[in-house]
Amino acid sequence: ELWQQVKATNDIALNVLFVFFLFIVSYSLPETLLNADKIYADFYQKPEKEAQQLEQQMYEGNREFFLHKTNEYEVLHLLSSRKYPGLYLDSKRINATNPGLEDLFLLSDIRRLERSLRDDPYDLFIEPYNLGHMPYLNRSLAIIGATYEYTDVHETMYQLQKRKTPIPAQTFFAGTNADVFHRKYTDDTAGVEMRIQDGLGVGAVTLKSEFSVQVLFYPGVQMFPYATIIGNNADNNGFVLSKVLYSPNYLFAVNGKSVTFSVPFYQWEYCVINVFADHLDVYQNGNLVSSFPIAGPIQQSAGPLCIGNLGDMHYFIGPIAEVGVANKVMDKEAIQQTWARIAQGVKN
Repeated sequence: ELWQQVKATNDIALNVLFVFFLFIVSYSLPETLLNADKIYADFYQKPEKEAQQLEQQMYEGNREFFLHKTNEYEVLHLLSSRKYPGLYLDSKRINATNPGLEDLFLLSDIRRLERSLRDDPYDLFIEPYNLGHMPYLNRSLAIIGATYEYTDVHETMYQLQKRKTPIPAQTFFAGTNADVFHRKYTDDTAGVEMRIQDGLGVGAVTLKSEFSVQVLFYPGVQMFPYATIIGNNADNNGFVLSKVLYSPNYLFAVNGKSVTFSVPFYQWEYCVINVFADHLDVYQNGNLVSSFPIAGPIQQSAGPLCIGNLGDMHYFIGPIAEVGVANKVMDKEAIQQTWARIAQGVKN
């Protein structure tokens, strides 16, 4: 119609409009051709369909694992993202708390979940990687670290049970005037609550250019990345002792540099790290296993010291018996004597 008007009137304005119209048409065609692959992808949604198939396979495998590991009418805990619990649970499995995780709304509901996780004997099925967007579960996860232990895993779902490994009652770390921080955990109510609170942070500490860290813990399979025994690392300042992801090794990092060492599962381990101005020494069960150079004294961290976690979503699952930080390095004889007391106490 525009072309007919242009021919009939030979109006300058219509000619200009017609040229502009041809420009729009000629521009759209190349753009369509150049983006044909994107248009095709948007139309058929192949990546989305593949992702959906992978998610479907993961869900079906986890649900089969969940049903195989549970009995009809069993009471249990199930922690997963909002869309999954209704798919895993059926009328023959009973969630230990009501409302379940997908329906939490009131603070009283969260507190009820925390009390049940802390005090009740039910098994726990958890998909930890789906919980990162739920910061209101931090205390619940700290409770899990303090009171549960690993049982089994299938893909992204872990099965945990109430911890059966007892914490030694004896205090092994001798106090000194150089102590910065010391904790002795126990299996009674006060000891468990202390471990839970320490997983959420105990405040900042100030360390000298030479200091030592000693820990007595029971390593095992972990489900959170870089599950942390103790640390105050923030922006590569401070220090941290954590498990290396998908590895039996642990790392000690200071000033952004780290040294790794192997730690066997399912036995009590006593680790001491002496940090000097230019290097650090790692002792494991009384023996020097590594020496590593570092650049300069420790860079102070403004982050809180945490035990069994490091800020967020680095929870250590399993018992930690004792931790100590001192603004003084330990001599080899004192380390060996402490390990001798531990070996005898654990055996007894």
